[in-house]
Amino acid sequence: MLATSLTAILTKGSDYLRSDRDGIEPPMHDEHGNPSGDALTCVVTGV
Repeated sequence: MLATSLTAILTKGSDYLRSDRDGIEPPMHDEHGNPSGDALTCVVTGV
């Protein structure tokens, strides 16, 4: 918890701003820049 808070303070939040990729195949955002509403299946539980 301390490392996360410290990183946010030191980078002035730049590491936490909206990014364009999160490593998952479907896009993070729609064509208007809104968060995607795609439902994904958990690879561990299958839910």
